[in-house]
Amino acid sequence: MPEAPGRVSHRAALSYRAANPDPEASEIDRRTFLKAAGGSAAAALLAACENETTPSPTPPPPDRVVEADFAGTHRGWGPDWVNVRYEGPWSVEEGRGVIEVEPAVEKALQEGKEVAEYMARPVISRLVDADEVEVAATVELDGPVEAGVVARVSYEEGYALLVRDGEARLYRYDVVDRKLLAKESLDTAGPVELKLVVRGADITATAGSVRLTATDDDPLERGFAGVVVNPASTSEGGRALFDEVAIVAAPG
Repeated sequence: MPEAPGRVSHRAALSYRAANPDPEASEIDRRTFLKAAGGSAAAALLAACENETTPSPTPPPPDRVVEADFAGTHRGWGPDWVNVRYEGPWSVEEGRGVIEVEPAVEKALQEGKEVAEYMARPVISRLVDADEVEVAATVELDGPVEAGVVARVSYEEGYALLVRDGEARLYRYDVVDRKLLAKESLDTAGPVELKLVVRGADITATAGSVRLTATDDDPLERGFAGVVVNPASTSEGGRALFDEVAIVAAPG
């Protein structure tokens, strides 16, 4: 069933926990995510949870740029990146960043839902915490997955530009669902260049040769940025291979 613009149903407690978890990866809850990521938004959110006083957030410099270093072959993406939520392999292989996912559980891919409505495997940079941001990457899908870039991420929430099954899709993630903002057809058989730009309430994106735009009447606040991979099958896992991942804290 094709997915129409709008919110999908409330999710039950779902898990993409790997059958054979990476011994160096671990599940991160909300508090640990905020502490691990660091940055002003994390400090403000954690203090709000604990009713503590924290200094006013200090935005990163307008020209702050973070680029992933995918040199060599090794486990993980290095100290500047956080594998946010669940156990599972993430590595650098021959100059590309790789994120793998296990098959989705049955509840995650119910009839009428093409993929689970929350971010299964986000990997974010701990160095950029921004309102106005550009996130770019080249991604190649290997197996039944959807993958792309994310911005203004705060644990369960964020904006995402994803590709899968011959389409590019622009989403807003909330705590219990996700809203389809725009979609366009394109060839996803090979590597696809992605760019997601969020400024105020305006969200613009390009995927290959197509352009997607949306305006959010109640925009998310500042947050982190990075990439995400979601499983799209209950019988087969997959992975996404990333290259040229770059995050820019835009002027504003």
